[in-house]
Amino acid sequence: MRLVMTLLIRNEIDIIADFLTYHLAQGVDYIIVTDNGSTDGTLDVVARFVPTGRVCLLVEEDQDYRQYAWVTRMARLARDLLKADWIINSDADEFWHAEGGNLKAVLAQAEADVLMVRRRNMIPPQEGIPPQEGIPPQAGRGGDVLADGTLAVLAPVADRSRSKLIRTVSAKAVCRADGFVAIGQGNHEATYDRPVSQADEPRLTIYHYPIRTYAQFEAKVIQGGAAYARNTEFDRSVGGHWRRWYATWEAGGLRAEYESIVLDAEARDAALAEGILGYDDTMARRFQGRADATPPEEARRMADFVSLDGPLPRDFDALGYLRLHPDLAALFTAPWQGVLHYLEHGRREGRIYPSTLTRAQEKGTQAGRIVLAVDGLDGSGKSAVARHVAAALGATVLDPFAGRIGALMVHLARLGQHARADDVAHDAVALALAEAPPGPVVFDRHWFTASQLLSSAYRAGWNPRPFSVMTWADRPTTLARLAARGIDAEAQMPEDRIDTYRRLAAELDVPLIDTTYLTPDEAAARVLALMAQGQPS
Repeated sequence: MRLVMTLLIRNEIDIIADFLTYHLAQGVDYIIVTDNGSTDGTLDVVARFVPTGRVCLLVEEDQDYRQYAWVTRMARLARDLLKADWIINSDADEFWHAEGGNLKAVLAQAEADVLMVRRRNMIPPQEGIPPQEGIPPQAGRGGDVLADGTLAVLAPVADRSRSKLIRTVSAKAVCRADGFVAIGQGNHEATYDRPVSQADEPRLTIYHYPIRTYAQFEAKVIQGGAAYARNTEFDRSVGGHWRRWYATWEAGGLRAEYESIVLDAEARDAALAEGILGYDDTMARRFQGRADATPPEEARRMADFVSLDGPLPRDFDALGYLRLHPDLAALFTAPWQGVLHYLEHGRREGRIYPSTLTRAQEKGTQAGRIVLAVDGLDGSGKSAVARHVAAALGATVLDPFAGRIGALMVHLARLGQHARADDVAHDAVALALAEAPPGPVVFDRHWFTASQLLSSAYRAGWNPRPFSVMTWADRPTTLARLAARGIDAEAQMPEDRIDTYRRLAAELDVPLIDTTYLTPDEAAARVLALMAQGQPS
């Protein structure tokens, strides 16, 4: 599956690098950017990402803010040139977050054509207030809106007399590329050349930072309001708040308007008491560990290394990287130093680093490459089926538990050390994927082998599971196949052991392929048919 994001920008220097780095690490394959006249250095920052091959930069010189036309143009490029399956049309102040940390993993499970995703407005930190010990960062100080901004609108209101920042905000649309025609102004709706289905997607949230500082707000009002004023195509009701704020700026009252919108300390306390506001540090935790205090010259060096060699791994733990290597720990202490060292030296030297991914995030990331997991007893035909399906799909077959790895798992399980055996199994799968050539893979044994060997309590750790099938053959056939390999397994294969696999397949809702009277080609054809139908594993 290919996920492409489109982005229309103008003067987003305070947030654009974080936006691009974040979304490229969340499962977005490509980002098409249209710059509409940036004058603050934003264009230079985006240009540094272009050599990675994952960011495409367009320049739009018209100044009449025909957003829908420019975004539609990018979305059609995503559909036709980049062969996108899904398209996210975003603004630079919108950070798309998925449960489990991977946008593609959620979209791969979607059934509707258009997914409506809720936006959560974030309240900017108050400017000029020093830190206070024991008080959440948002409540007590200003600074970095991404790392310090934890005050969120949890229960927006409909009352139009209240600040726009705490009022109900419209959802944004994620679109399947198939049949896409155009996007509406504001990216809130899409049109297609075919009937489409639409659904809310609660597993996705857009963390929205529309107002970050007064300086940013004033610049945005000037550029947005002037653009709408020049546009002769739209009705005056389109972009109404931008037009009003622009008039307020012309009259000299924008600072007071800003203070009212972002809420002063008393208004924030009242909104907290009402339950309108609350604390949400989902995004802050992701940005607090980044190179916030990076000297400008070192930041430029980092950007150069990224443009040459690609972005930092999305699960990179900078402080963990420094602690892991004694020679680095003796020299460096700041996260940005760990990032710079890895980009400049560590990647080339093959240095390892601790991963920040949770087990669920790791599985979600792996799911994008695993097209099939085949399991079953030895002699059930699983390896032959895996090879034939892989050949049909142009995939690589991986056998993560072969040889000493499988023996170690069995040894640990017999000792009752199930947690260690489970860790070995997960690490074996991760290693097999890391060493495999690029492209899709088929697993000859995966989650079922581990969960069958260990307690069923460990099964949840393998979610989300790849599409899986169980191969099975009756006892005479199983024994005959093993004998053909020179294995006398009669004592090891009683009828009840073979039947256990049939029972578990039914219990776990895994499709069972009876290979007793099927050739490997015939069995593989049945598996491919199931995959085409999208039957759940």
